[in-house]
Amino acid sequence: MTSWSAAEAKLKISKILGLSHESPQLITRHGKPEAVLIDWELYNSNKSVFMPDLTRVLDELADINLREGDFETPARSDRTAYEGSVK
Repeated sequence: MTSWSAAEAKLKISKILGLSHESPQLITRHGKPEAVLIDWELYNSNKSVFMPDLTRVLDELADINLREGDFETPARSDRTAYEGSVK
């Protein structure tokens, strides 16, 4: 993976975009990894890794609930006390 400083990336974005078709391109800021530029097809074919679907998120939340146990829900306040409420 080729590494580019943010300043270099700003100046050479066209070149980096072209290289991203061959391999991921690492962008650093102040010497620390900041971002990775990857080919669109690679991203699109692995989108579920980058953006979990709702089912996976809900499954993870269910696992957390099993580990942590149920939690107490605070009592609801009277909604009619708010200005502009529907009666």
